Amino acid sequence: MIDDWPRSCYYGIIHAAIPLKWKKYMVTHDPQFTRDPAIVMRRIGDEVVLVPVRSASGAMGEIFALNDPAALIWKALAQPQTTHDLCALVVAEYEVEPAEAQRDVAELLGQFVEAALVREVR
Repeated sequence: MIDDWPRSCYYGIIHAAIPLKWKKYMVTHDPQFTRDPAIVMRRIGDEVVLVPVRSASGAMGEIFALNDPAALIWKALAQPQTTHDLCALVVAEYEVEPAEAQRDVAELLGQFVEAALVREVR
């Protein structure tokens, strides 16, 4: 299903709305990302949080609260995913325009990488 998604999901996107430091996560070479195994997701009531479980994590001592779309992406990152894959997942789940999904996924990946929650695997 993801492979059948139109390439408009990651081509021809207006990049002006993305902060410069996160533009590298817009799809240009489409690397794969996966989550750091030292970070676990827990549901506490209605909230989904990420908690570091080892001191090797760059995020040790911090807890991260996720909204529903971010939690969906986090779950998908159990296996290596490209930005295109994640964009298609968000579009299918939330019925948003591909350009909006691309901006949101790029920003979230940028934040995840910056906080050492995920890593690029290729």
